[in-house]
Amino acid sequence: MVAGPRIETRNDLLTVARSATLDLGSRAFRNYDWDGDRVAVGSNDPMPELRQTGPSSFVILKGFCYRVAAGDPEAGTVYAIPGEDADRDPHTRHAEGTDDPPARVVIPPTDSGGATDLASVRRPCGGS
Repeated sequence: MVAGPRIETRNDLLTVARSATLDLGSRAFRNYDWDGDRVAVGSNDPMPELRQTGPSSFVILKGFCYRVAAGDPEAGTVYAIPGEDADRDPHTRHAEGTDDPPARVVIPPTDSGGATDLASVRRPCGGS
């Protein structure tokens, strides 16, 4: 496991969270809404809304999603990352997008209420 970046202030946390967008390349964050049992990917590129709860942990306040870029084995898949207000569910769920053809949508477990850490956040190229 690679050690995460040092987080000392809320601004550090937001900078690291936003740097994930840079590292995702064409997989920039997007807003999303539920349309019945399907996910509608929005066109807005939201700033991650986070609340720091520990030195390297935080709560995602508002959900976001991203579409996996071409060239990746999961290309076209949308990952919808719920915020703290999502219904609690300990299982990974799957849905379809509202686009044509419908994208595969993956919603990770939400039993933590949006709580997460920075262990999986990679630094942009050239970062440490």
